Amino acid sequence: MGTNFNYYNNLSQYIKDYRFDWSKIFYICLVVIGFGFTSNSRLSAQPTNHIRVTTTVLPPYSPYLSDYLEFRDKLIVVLNNTSGSTKNVKLGARLTSDVGFIAETDPDFQPGSPYIVQPSVPYDLLANGDGYEFFTAQNINISYGDLTLDDLLADGILPEGRYTLCITAYDYDNGAQLSVPTAGSGCTSFVIDYKNAPRLIAPLCGDSTKVTKWTPQNISFMWTRVVAGIALSDVVYDLYIVPLLEGTDPQDEVMSAVTGNNINAITVRDLTQANYSLGIADIILEEGHYAWAVKARDVLGNYPIENDGLSQICTFNYRGIGNIVPQSDTSAVVVPNINPIVPNDADCSCLAQLLGGGTNYEGSLTNKQVKIGEFTIESINASLNPNGSYQGTGMIQMPVLNVAGMVKLKVAFNEIYVKSADDKLFVANGTVGGIKKPGASLMPSANNPQVGIPTISPSEAQDIVDRTKNQMISNIESTAKSVGFELPLGLDRLGPIGTISITDITFTERQASFNAAVIVSIPEINTPLALGAKNICFSKDKAICGEGTFYLGSDFDVASSGLKLLATKGFGSAVDSGTYVTFKEDGKKFMRLRVDYKLPSSIRKASDIGDVVVRMGGAGSHWNDWFAEGSVDDFKLSSGGDFVFKMTNDQKMVYDHSDEHKANGPIFTQAYSNEDVAQPESIAIHEVGWRGVYIPSIGVQLPGILNNNGQPMAIVAKDLLITQGSGGGLCGKIVAGKAANGNPVLAIGDGNLAGWYYSIDNINVNIWKSSFKSSGMDGKVVLPISGGSAEVINSPASQLGYTCTLSFPAGQQAQFQFIIQPKRQLSCTYLGCKFCIGQNVKYYSRKY
Repeated sequence: MGTNFNYYNNLSQYIKDYRFDWSKIFYICLVVIGFGFTSNSRLSAQPTNHIRVTTTVLPPYSPYLSDYLEFRDKLIVVLNNTSGSTKNVKLGARLTSDVGFIAETDPDFQPGSPYIVQPSVPYDLLANGDGYEFFTAQNINISYGDLTLDDLLADGILPEGRYTLCITAYDYDNGAQLSVPTAGSGCTSFVIDYKNAPRLIAPLCGDSTKVTKWTPQNISFMWTRVVAGIALSDVVYDLYIVPLLEGTDPQDEVMSAVTGNNINAITVRDLTQANYSLGIADIILEEGHYAWAVKARDVLGNYPIENDGLSQICTFNYRGIGNIVPQSDTSAVVVPNINPIVPNDADCSCLAQLLGGGTNYEGSLTNKQVKIGEFTIESINASLNPNGSYQGTGMIQMPVLNVAGMVKLKVAFNEIYVKSADDKLFVANGTVGGIKKPGASLMPSANNPQVGIPTISPSEAQDIVDRTKNQMISNIESTAKSVGFELPLGLDRLGPIGTISITDITFTERQASFNAAVIVSIPEINTPLALGAKNICFSKDKAICGEGTFYLGSDFDVASSGLKLLATKGFGSAVDSGTYVTFKEDGKKFMRLRVDYKLPSSIRKASDIGDVVVRMGGAGSHWNDWFAEGSVDDFKLSSGGDFVFKMTNDQKMVYDHSDEHKANGPIFTQAYSNEDVAQPESIAIHEVGWRGVYIPSIGVQLPGILNNNGQPMAIVAKDLLITQGSGGGLCGKIVAGKAANGNPVLAIGDGNLAGWYYSIDNINVNIWKSSFKSSGMDGKVVLPISGGSAEVINSPASQLGYTCTLSFPAGQQAQFQFIIQPKRQLSCTYLGCKFCIGQNVKYYSRKY
């Protein structure tokens, strides 16, 4: 039998003759770095970066869409031509928010003339309508649910949220993209929020709330300010007080007063302070049932306020107390009507011994001392009520957190019953409460009585801070000699965790307790966070009995960091149910956090539905020193590609929010670099103070084209990072295969494309802020003509090595290279014939 022999000196000629579909191998390489590449297709042209755009949105950040059309007095754009030739430029804008709002220039928009930008000469677009045709009502498209542009212009108000504005430069003549918008280069972010409506503080809300009628009339009304981003002097308040007849609805009566249709309403307009005392110069109230509310107005009209500025509506009963019989004075002692005494409903473990016996006492309390539980009321000024109880004022010395000594507190009482035993006086029944300064905030009442956690808004937190700053116990020596403190009482010796403001203190014959807020400074947003505590018990010798826990009453957004602190479900709930701060009896303190962290927009869910949110639990000593860990749903990168990142139950992300400690991991030994020679960037992860997410280990499902006999393939990526901010994203080097663990990603016998057997020995992917910087893959191929037996496939004599790479040099188009390595001799078996590829064989490669 004769022998046929064929000899190829050129491997590429063989491939051509054999109709080798090299695009399939190319596609395998390309999907590794996230690009779909089909037969007979080339890499699409990449945008150049010849025009560098600097975008600045001028504050204040208006919530009115009309202020952004043509960017009247809102925007400064500077164009810099980094190429060597003059460019005719047109611009497009895209305004997006984290709540799904999108406004962008119509892709078909063509201005009447271009911006002519000379090389190295900045081109300024001033903040006025001229030249901003690319963002007018006629030239933009809006996407926000079912709302149209006309709807938004009619309403006028943009939804609250964090907005990102990106300006992109295009060639005026052919539409080619001349700039790549990124954070700090074409893109800028800002926050639009509505200002909080006032919250009524005193009189307390409720049909059972009683305000005592005194002569002369002096009724104090207090509410929280409209704050956060708007000058206090720009807001005025209108106070409405309306009598309620039987069967009338408080809401209807107040709304009628606001519109000017309630002739019985008492209206006090244009108040600049968040309180008002209704005195003898005002209309004198008759005893009865009343409703009241406050409406805030921005006098400049720059900002909308929630609920059109109207507070909630509260009711109170206005009643006299009957004839008061003074004991030794010419007039009754008036208990300050600044704040009602809060009933003591605490359940303390440190109870005082209940004193028994004695006889009822109805004599003068002047220059007397009266025991109440473990404490003593002194400096008393009191008068006797008709029912034999006392009302008046005094002072009590008490211990305070982290203060070495006692603090004198001014107190008041409406109805305490006093007994005498062995020439000593003690309170047999009744409640004594701390006196508050006029206008001082009360701890807001709980939204849900069953939960019992007070919700303190940022504006209320700021109000507490403002009113407490002059009431700090910073010098115990002067405190001991003082004539007495009024509430709120500020404790500023707590270290970096924050400041405590005690808002209510009550004493009974068995126990003493206080309500308070701990104010935590959040530098990222310059807005304080307040956590509330109720009924923290103390005794004469202990500033806290056991421990005192301050709970977060409602979720709190730290939008600039992507963080949302989660509220606690209820007092005494599970440790990980929310965010709280605990102070222990021995002086130790810690912060426990439950947070949702929204990953940057360059990372999206694998399902393409919704944001990627990591729910984490963590702890630390204060806001600038904590770590948390959690898991996340499957995600992928917005920049393209078919990689899916999957976290197993035993894998966790670690969020680093510490300026004092470093996360543990081998990656933190030095700065992390993007390895771009032309435009190097690095992240100082080796320095204390870096913040972001560290992923020790995570599964990565490879694109579907890379499969093992139809089954999806997955590898493990280690030591990845997620950086914060609008330009943040996933960073890391994915290394898999023999270089990582000695085993190929795909064995030579398991990879088959239409008779071409191949292996994947190694995969290397470099990702920088969710963009693929470079990628490489190598392995072996076996020509179909060699046959498909296991012996041939696994024989080194039948295998050709290949490598493929894709890189993205700065300022250049993507460069792709696929190389099949030459071999001196390649033995192939085909129909009993031996094929040899000689030693002069050339390699086959393509670049793009």
